[in-house]
Amino acid sequence: MTDLRILAIAALVLNLCAACAKSEPPASGTNTNWLKHCDTSVDCDGAGDCLCGVCTLSCKGNAECSPVGRGVSCTPASGASCEDGTTGSLCLPKPAQSNAGDAGLTLTRVGSEVQVTDRYRACGLDDDCVLVGTSCNGCCEQDAIRAHDRDAYAFNHELACSDYRGPICDCSLADIVPRCIDGLCATAEPDPVRDCYSPTQNVQRANFPAALGCECAPVGLEICTGSFSLACVKGADGSRWARVDSRPCPSETDCFEERRRADADACLADYVRCFELPAGGFCGSGCRAPLMCSGEDCQYSPFSLAECDDGIWEGVCGNVRYRSQSASLSGQWLAWYWNEATGELLATRSTSDSTNSPCGGDVVSGDLAVVATCEVARNTTTEICSP
Repeated sequence: MTDLRILAIAALVLNLCAACAKSEPPASGTNTNWLKHCDTSVDCDGAGDCLCGVCTLSCKGNAECSPVGRGVSCTPASGASCEDGTTGSLCLPKPAQSNAGDAGLTLTRVGSEVQVTDRYRACGLDDDCVLVGTSCNGCCEQDAIRAHDRDAYAFNHELACSDYRGPICDCSLADIVPRCIDGLCATAEPDPVRDCYSPTQNVQRANFPAALGCECAPVGLEICTGSFSLACVKGADGSRWARVDSRPCPSETDCFEERRRADADACLADYVRCFELPAGGFCGSGCRAPLMCSGEDCQYSPFSLAECDDGIWEGVCGNVRYRSQSASLSGQWLAWYWNEATGELLATRSTSDSTNSPCGGDVVSGDLAVVATCEVARNTTTEICSP
């Protein structure tokens, strides 16, 4: 029994030592509220007072800052860009020194936030400004800086956050945009028209659920740009681009040469669907063509059962009558779409398995919106001729 007790005690000691070896001393004293963001001193819960927006101590020298943690010094409030009227000096993290050029671009961390100075903000146009993250804890705070200094900011932000030890956030980015206001980059609420997104404009704003897509035509166009799909869809306020997560981007890296286009606009002018290629440019599929018909071909007429030699399905969706036919000899699916009230031919579609053809196996003639919004049902209810 004595040997077993000795072994148990030894194992306990080893476990404790292993835990000690893995632990790190806290960066901000022993109270986790030090240098935490605050609105009032009540938020600090014993970790000093709320000064300059963080829980810290007033001071007259560096020695008085030791309770706050490592890397902290007694800093004049006038040099810390305090906005709450704090005066005197207070204990704040030492500024991270930069090797990225202009010393005026050095960044200071206050709590979990990096303070962006006006040296980063000078601008002449809105296009001069970009959004950057300012938090060290992943809390999604953003600010606007001059695009020219983006690399220097990234370098100095990493330095300023290198000694941060604290909680990490799980959050969503706010829907804001960079603007040049009175010669300085700043954040602003997006303008519904100016800041709408499309395949060729503000495309990354499609990541924000509340962002508005730009107007588009015709309904039914689809494009993969980057890692997500956009589709031209009809809604209550007209036809607009919308992010469509239910249709993931294709994984192809190659494209039939005749289907390559230099940019999104050129691809969507010729094709129904486009996706961005890793090497640049876009690949299209589903050719768009004008509707060609003459005489009786332009009007609906009932199908004659005597002509059954392939599968035929016919039905109605909304104010559109459709007919689908399987052409067994050619391996194609054919479809016609007519105005249900007038019998006027609106569109046709042919689909095949030949994805290496110049059209990627699909050709839509006429009104693409009709083809995109009218779902063809092939079932016993719509079947006229058995395949």
